Amino acid sequence: ARQIEAAARIGAAAVELHTGTYAEATATRPTELARLRAAARLAAAAGLGCHAGHGLGYDTVGDVATIPEVTET
Repeated sequence: ARQIEAAARIGAAAVELHTGTYAEATATRPTELARLRAAARLAAAAGLGCHAGHGLGYDTVGDVATIPEVTET
């Protein structure tokens, strides 16, 4: 949250959420997806574009791509 808020303060156009932890998770994957969703909502509320990536594969990209605030994966 602090990094997203800082990006908004300095006038960034967008942030990119690192999805590596989510992509590598097994048992905690739902928790990590929830964290990504919350961060994407925060970015949108701050007026930032939201991208997501790193480590995604065919079995993990679908859920991230359904996050409405994420415009690029």
